[in-house]
Amino acid sequence: MSQISTILFLSTFNFATGMYPMECCSNCIDKGPLSYRSTKMNYQLEICTDNLLSAITAARSGADRLELSQGLNVGGLTPSTGFLRMAKINIKTIPIFMVVRPRTGNYVYTKDEIEQMIADMKNSLQFGIDGFVTGALTNDGKIDRESCDALIKAAGDKPVTFHRAFDLTRRDGDIFDIMSLGFKRILTSGRRNRASEGIPLIKKLVLQVQVLLT
Repeated sequence: MSQISTILFLSTFNFATGMYPMECCSNCIDKGPLSYRSTKMNYQLEICTDNLLSAITAARSGADRLELSQGLNVGGLTPSTGFLRMAKINIKTIPIFMVVRPRTGNYVYTKDEIEQMIADMKNSLQFGIDGFVTGALTNDGKIDRESCDALIKAAGDKPVTFHRAFDLTRRDGDIFDIMSLGFKRILTSGRRNRASEGIPLIKKLVLQVQVLLT
């Protein structure tokens, strides 16, 4: 079974190491260098951004990983190939992950949409993308295992994060489906608008997976 981390919308807990990476959006970096790292936590800083300038600024300012998309105002969509290419040309020091989400709305995809997502993933590999952020659900709010398995296979040896589609699932046990499929992390706010509001569920998920991995 895969080792997994849980990524909150604002921070990340790594089940295996006890590390708390932090994630924020591109508008956080416009105020200057990312100098607010905690001395009490060993974490990685991941920046979500939908433009090249912010991505370059984040990398130069101390980010540990980037998540590229377009349309952050609608939750993030698959970025353009031009954005991916120029990001990899300009940023050599940290991993770059790519959001794979073909449209706004729900996370229930047709077979053609899954094929579109797979094509986008395979096309991005030519630019040296380091990982992917994606996921799919069924009409009844469960993990779409067949579609997710196809996406994991399309990623090859690149790590894949299950994105905030998790917050629309209905069972806490869905985290184990995600793990068994091979996802390495989960992007979640604990099924609330903000991670700070979803802390009780996040703690529960952390404990569930810690028990499983021991």
